Amino acid sequence: MKKLISVLLLLSVLLSVFASCAAGNDGKDDNNSNESKENAVETAENGQKVPNIEKQNYDKDFRMLVYENMKGSWFYAEKSEGEVLNDAIFEMNSKVADQLGIRIKYTDVANVVTGHEQLEMLLPSLKANDDEYQLVVTHPYYNIATFISQSYVKDFSDMPGIDLSRDYWSRDQMEALSLDGKMYMGLGDICSYTLNILYFNKKMLKDVGLEAPYQTVRNGDWTLDEFMRMTEYGYQDLNGDGKNDNKDRYGFACMWDANATSFQQACGIYTLTKDAGGAYKLSLYSDKAETLFEKLKTLCKREQSYIWGYGDSDNKEVNMNFADGNILFTQTFLSKKFQDASFKYGILPLPKYDSAQEQYAHVNWGTLIAIPYTVQDEKMVGEAIELMAFYSNTIVQPAYYENVLGSKVSDTQDDWDMIQLIYDTVVFDPGIAFCDGLPKLWNLVYAYCFAVKNNNKSLSSYYNKNKKAQNEIDELLKQK
Repeated sequence: MKKLISVLLLLSVLLSVFASCAAGNDGKDDNNSNESKENAVETAENGQKVPNIEKQNYDKDFRMLVYENMKGSWFYAEKSEGEVLNDAIFEMNSKVADQLGIRIKYTDVANVVTGHEQLEMLLPSLKANDDEYQLVVTHPYYNIATFISQSYVKDFSDMPGIDLSRDYWSRDQMEALSLDGKMYMGLGDICSYTLNILYFNKKMLKDVGLEAPYQTVRNGDWTLDEFMRMTEYGYQDLNGDGKNDNKDRYGFACMWDANATSFQQACGIYTLTKDAGGAYKLSLYSDKAETLFEKLKTLCKREQSYIWGYGDSDNKEVNMNFADGNILFTQTFLSKKFQDASFKYGILPLPKYDSAQEQYAHVNWGTLIAIPYTVQDEKMVGEAIELMAFYSNTIVQPAYYENVLGSKVSDTQDDWDMIQLIYDTVVFDPGIAFCDGLPKLWNLVYAYCFAVKNNNKSLSSYYNKNKKAQNEIDELLKQK
């Protein structure tokens, strides 16, 4: 679809040029030719209008403090290396640096142990009112509550140069995470999303007599019940020991941790939402949430399924690897991690709660961005961030989706369609952002992980033990 759009845009530009040339040959409207050329320059290949930011020579550093930045991450690219994603990021940074006359630099938050190392690195400059960092790229929850509640970061909606009406910004999600009308955290194409999805073994699916449910997804009927029906197939006690272990074959198997909680938002249930007055309120528990808990517990505890916890993620005596070929369906984050599998596999969105649910949903467990309140040149910083957001949309994301995921992950047009659908249905749960340092809220964010894995009798019993999370959030944000 994107290629088709690009072709159509190119044709429209060419037609405009040809028409202008014809007018010029008649001695008329030479200015129209100039306008056509300017419009062509101001529009990127994917149709995005280039931000109206003039070329500058600020001659300043633009330093990013990046959580666990590393080679291959969304922001790191010191030079062109012939690798698609790296070179796209390098091209983005080079364009921004050249247009504004700035030097883009990185400070990495490495060797993370507690998760709070980034805040510890930032605090001295905040207390000294020192303009050391211009952009902070954060973990999805570590330190976010402190950044917002202590007003350590600036309001994106008040930054010169940033246009939140552009569709490369996720304004709705930023408003969901705002406080008193101030958007302290940035979300959008400039951020690297971490989205949990479903993989399936195409050969194994065919062997058990099932068809890939691509059309079911398109029809809006890819539901939790349909997913559970399909995962009933495929179990086999391969080692013949009469026990469920990691030497057998399963209809569904995965590590059951943060990824498991993504089923919750996929079914339209959020830990924390805003009420009509803008206050954050717990919204996790309901009859629907209880039903979802029962279904997920059934999914995980039946013979056809196998799960393990985060503590066994590196324990080969317990865990399983989808690439070994003995798992029909698995759930994990979208990446290149299975590209060396010997079999063909497909990609699917997480299922909806039921067919009546309006759309699929994939909660972001990836990065957010923030602007330290100590920033002095707001215009330079705002323009740099806006250009990075624009080029993330027009250069980095296309490289990532089409050249990295498209060629290394998706096997067919159907799979590529599923990737596009997944990235078109990104959502955010404010509960995730605020849970750091709030133990009750943390437990509720991970409710569908802990309560299912620990075989709780009901979600209500788990919820009642942790519902004082509302007091935690009220105290943190000083809300009534």
